[in-house]
Amino acid sequence: MAAGVIDAHAGGIGTVSAEGEPQACLAYVFGTSSCTMTTTRDPVFVPGVWGPYFSAMVPNAWLNEGGQSVAGATIERLLAMHPASADAHRRAQQEGQSLPAMLAEMATRASD
Repeated sequence: MAAGVIDAHAGGIGTVSAEGEPQACLAYVFGTSSCTMTTTRDPVFVPGVWGPYFSAMVPNAWLNEGGQSVAGATIERLLAMHPASADAHRRAQQEGQSLPAMLAEMATRASD
């Protein structure tokens, strides 16, 4: 039976392994929470950072991580509090997008 991969570790594996060398990358994974993760060959102890944990994400590598448990939920709450929230949600739904995706697209177009 294969071991399961939990929450942000799934995104972390894809990010830190993208260049083929897990120790060369830093993953920043967003969802309901946000988590910054990196792997090292040797344990690295950093005040305020979780870990190091051996083989927790990448076999035979040490994982350090830190983040905000409710980062995504906080952004959703902030969007819901805005006076234009109901109209923006309707527009996003009509466009077949989530509100955050529509706002990100609008921001990208505005910066071009």
